[in-house]
Amino acid sequence: MKNSYPRTCCIIASLLLVVLAAGCTKPKPPPPVPPLPENRICIDPVPGPNLRVSYAPGESNSPVILWDGSLFRVAWWDLRSRSPMVYHMKITETARRIGRELRVFNEGSSRSVDMAFDGRWVVMAWDEDSKLYLLPLGDKPYPPELISENGDMVTAGGWNAAAWVEKDRLLFTSWGVDERNDPVTVAHGVIHNPQLIWSGKQYAVVWAQNVPGGRDIIMQRIDPAGRMMGQAVRVSSLKGLASNPQITWNGKEYGIAWTHAAPMRSKEQGDFQIYFARVAPAGNMPISTRSLDFFGSADQVSLASSGGEYAVAWVGADVSGSAVYFQRLNPQGEEIGETQMVNDGSAQVVGPPDMAWNGKGYGVAWHDDRVKGDTEIFFSFVACSEAAPAPEEKSETAEEPEQPPAPAADAGSPGPVSAPAPDTADAGPAPDKAATAGESSGEKKPEDPAGKKNE
Repeated sequence: MKNSYPRTCCIIASLLLVVLAAGCTKPKPPPPVPPLPENRICIDPVPGPNLRVSYAPGESNSPVILWDGSLFRVAWWDLRSRSPMVYHMKITETARRIGRELRVFNEGSSRSVDMAFDGRWVVMAWDEDSKLYLLPLGDKPYPPELISENGDMVTAGGWNAAAWVEKDRLLFTSWGVDERNDPVTVAHGVIHNPQLIWSGKQYAVVWAQNVPGGRDIIMQRIDPAGRMMGQAVRVSSLKGLASNPQITWNGKEYGIAWTHAAPMRSKEQGDFQIYFARVAPAGNMPISTRSLDFFGSADQVSLASSGGEYAVAWVGADVSGSAVYFQRLNPQGEEIGETQMVNDGSAQVVGPPDMAWNGKGYGVAWHDDRVKGDTEIFFSFVACSEAAPAPEEKSETAEEPEQPPAPAADAGSPGPVSAPAPDTADAGPAPDKAATAGESSGEKKPEDPAGKKNE
């Protein structure tokens, strides 16, 4: 009989190596959970003084805003350089800048930027000509990640996700379970203004899409691995042009707002209306859809939620000029309280507002031309006199599925850095030198987006 001792030793050694390797493997981090609204209502909100955020020699445009748990962050693009560049800044709820403007390191022309916060890190997405980049922001300098060579209209989501338009396709990618997923096609067609959000269990992307006779608003739910969760939801199918959708998550359901230009409207009615819909985390139809009463003709709208209510901000225009307006909505989308004007200066050109809830009120950012005819970025905090607990209401929302259903057969088709500095009225701080994500703010370092060490 041959000696089997060497073979037995080899098998045991191999098993030990497998066990040791498994024990040394770094556990995969759980999905980040976004900070959920605390089911509050904003009693007697009062818009605060306007803080001038940007000080660019040329125009500044299209700000986006979020609350990162301690500060507001505002990002925008402006023309202080030879070509448009993206900048961002931290702001307190008392309308004070924290440090200086930081420029995202970019070489091409940038006219689109978006941000998202998922409870673990802030993610920024922007364009450089036709290239699209994604970057987690923190005090550790992560390199920008190129996600598309020929994309447009990029939007950022939690867990380092993004959606964008490329060659008449709506594409999506995220870190998924443990690594970057290849881009998947969400929809085909002529697509406009996608917006992405992460609920902690699923993504939802909403967009406007050309259809015969006009343009509709459509939403698709996506799981973290990039698989479509059921069929797309047709949120709006009215005749006319539906545009500029915005989406928020209130902890139970999605709220979606958009503007709509009907084919036949009187001058008294204005050119654009605002619509609002509620969509559950499961199902093929909106819970409800309604048009909102508002001042002026609104072609841009923003949406946020405190958990117990929604709020919309929009640009209203009439013969006297333009302004940013603010309105609270109850959970059913009905107007509550008075409509309020947010900007405190006269302006003819007012750009799209963006809005974020921080537990005490709503931060609003927009651009207008009150300063020597150039558009600059402004901020106002709409403070609640009290952020009271919302009354309990019977839920109409379907439960969010723990496990995503199997992908639909045709899921791609929607149907047939410094100490605080006080603000000054006539001068602004000089921007820092070009930076990637490095910020010296004493904040906790973010985890690596891939759940691995950044080497």
